[in-house]
Amino acid sequence: MSSRRFDTIFFITFVDSLPELNHDDKEISEIQTSSLSSILKQWNNGDLWLPPPQLYEISRFLQFSHFDTMKSFAQERSKKGLERYLPVRVNTNNGVISILPGDDLYPETPDLYGEEDIQSIDASLEELRQNAQCLHRMELKSRHNCQIAMNISPKNGQVKPADFADLFEDSKL
Repeated sequence: MSSRRFDTIFFITFVDSLPELNHDDKEISEIQTSSLSSILKQWNNGDLWLPPPQLYEISRFLQFSHFDTMKSFAQERSKKGLERYLPVRVNTNNGVISILPGDDLYPETPDLYGEEDIQSIDASLEELRQNAQCLHRMELKSRHNCQIAMNISPKNGQVKPADFADLFEDSKL
């Protein structure tokens, strides 16, 4: 079975006060403003589902201890260009890996349109991690159990995502 592909760009904006927000009951069913730690607690408790790309980006935000530091970083980093992150899904014996560019398992030519079947590997998440030299992946044991493994340098001046094992103890925002 293949998977649907989405070509999405995430934007970040900084405002002094919250503007009036409306939802359309189609693409947006609810609008909520919360701290990162509150969002992650809801996700961890199973009260909220966050797709892997959103978890990945939130974990990057957690690298900043202050709002102004993140704002300055975002303004400077935006001048360095973009990189498409097209995750490649692989099923394992005990979970799913969302493989990202730079990982040993990332294909030279990823399936842009979701036409190929999802690959299955007869190994555990842990075995595949131990056998890899370059890691850039999200390992999902369930919808609310995710770990990011990254030992390569991000491109274009990006920051590495925070390790999900540390998120609830060391969250800075």
